[in-house]
Amino acid sequence: MVLVSLFCLCTFSPFSHGVLEDTLDAYLQKYTSLVPYLADNPTSSTPASDAEPAEQTSKAISLRTGVVFDGTPIGKKFGAVKTDVAASYSVGDTVQVAFIGANPRVRDLVYC
Repeated sequence: MVLVSLFCLCTFSPFSHGVLEDTLDAYLQKYTSLVPYLADNPTSSTPASDAEPAEQTSKAISLRTGVVFDGTPIGKKFGAVKTDVAASYSVGDTVQVAFIGANPRVRDLVYC
């Protein structure tokens, strides 16, 4: 069994309009080149690797502000259920539940 995952790219930024089409084209080009390796009798067992990208992390800056306050509504605790699941579901239904969660950037409140 082969599982092929496709990416869904969503944005609300008016500045990234052209970027999404370019990104989609890049994914399509890459996945199309990998299709022959999914055949019953591929011509090669392993696709060629792409070149390593240039190191850019040393040039990165963070524009995120620190977390000023991370709390819960009065009378609630982190992990409490905000919206519970329904009593029953049918095949094909989407199950949704919501919890009160902490900001993951506050290290003291993340228990992993």
